[in-house]
Amino acid sequence: RAVRISQNVHRLFFMEHGPTTPVGMQGVICSATSADGDIWTKDQGVFPGAENRFNFDRFLSPDVIRSDNGNWLMHFEGRRANGNAVIAVALSSDCLEWSVRSSLSFQGINPADSIGSPSIVKVNDEMWRMYFHLRRDRIQIIRSATSPDCLNWKIEEGVRISQSLATESYAAYAPHVVRFEDGNWIMVYSGWSRSPIKTGRILWAVSKDGLNWDKAKTPLLSPDCFEDARHCSEPSLLRLDDGRWKLFYEGCGKDGVWRILGATTSNTKTQIH
Repeated sequence: RAVRISQNVHRLFFMEHGPTTPVGMQGVICSATSADGDIWTKDQGVFPGAENRFNFDRFLSPDVIRSDNGNWLMHFEGRRANGNAVIAVALSSDCLEWSVRSSLSFQGINPADSIGSPSIVKVNDEMWRMYFHLRRDRIQIIRSATSPDCLNWKIEEGVRISQSLATESYAAYAPHVVRFEDGNWIMVYSGWSRSPIKTGRILWAVSKDGLNWDKAKTPLLSPDCFEDARHCSEPSLLRLDDGRWKLFYEGCGKDGVWRILGATTSNTKTQIH
């Protein structure tokens, strides 16, 4: 997830599984900082460091927002060794040093439910909405929940994104939702097809109320270069200082290496779809 911290300061939060990952874990959350949203310098340290009060095997899919009191909140997916995931939240005053809250933010209704990849949007002065994926058996869809404080969540009725397209027959997940000043909403999300081979693409949908979504018939981005030839997934939108939009995403290349890639609109008037 890419976030504007202040004028000319942007921060990118991402999962890494590599040299900085503690022994026995399958991934931690790291960050990088940029002045222009293009050139990034990795920050020192990892989140959550030595703190792992819920015994997560993997930390991933961070979503970072500024709360009403000015502090930062990071909602993230915490996955356990059995594969089930829940959503936890960490707090920070500077968007660098984080402390995990003592209680979980959100978990599935049924023990077999696995939820994650949160995206949070402020609806009005009294309500926030979280979009997240719900995995149950062979189904993986996007649902939503609401909260007055971003800490205590109540799931909403209905499904926001179902698996109605061939491009999401394996999974629909990892939403990032942006609400525009004119009241319209856009969601970019990951769609993975099941056959003929499992392939990840970035899909999108639009809404007038944040609840009912109209899906685009064609993907926003499909594998089309060496660096994302196998899959493109986990999208995140950032409005650059010059007015253009930048889409950050996870790509798996022909060489099997997973990278964070970017795609940018050509000018300030280009619509992100």
